[in-house]
Amino acid sequence: MSGKKTAKKSTKMIKLSLAEQMEKAFRAMPSKISAQFRTDITALKKTEAAQKASVAKIQATSKMAKKKCIDLQTSLKTKNKPALKKQFMSAKKKLDQITKTITQLTTELMLTQKQVKTLSDKKTQFADLAKQLTQQSKKKTIKPTIKKRSSMKKTMSPTTYQEPLRTTREENITINEESTEVTS
Repeated sequence: MSGKKTAKKSTKMIKLSLAEQMEKAFRAMPSKISAQFRTDITALKKTEAAQKASVAKIQATSKMAKKKCIDLQTSLKTKNKPALKKQFMSAKKKLDQITKTITQLTTELMLTQKQVKTLSDKKTQFADLAKQLTQQSKKKTIKPTIKKRSSMKKTMSPTTYQEPLRTTREENITINEESTEVTS
């Protein structure tokens, strides 16, 4: 029968240790999530930097295309040739495509910036949650201290304090004689 009891106790202990493992995993999860957000944020910031560079590059191209369109338009006013007209129309189409690309890239950039902001907000929330969980676990592990008595004589009142018994025979006799005198 004792074998059955130990088997039951061991399964209870396994369940308890499994629960403790789950609790540890739960307490560690916010910090892991915060770390994952941190890596995601760094990746998004790299893409954001690349998008900013491409927007700046395409804006420079746009300025050059606008300048070319203006030059072709002024030359068309002075010289009305069909070749200049075709060049002007192709430059105008190219400028329209560039402006569409700029708007598309700027919207992608804004979306990336919003994602970075939301992920950083979530990261701070999970970091705060991790701090709160560690503080809460520290509060649970702190045990109250029990004050020890400094000495027995201080706690005993003078009426309850008894002298140690005398061990010699002569002292016992004197105690007996004193007790008989009191009674007579």
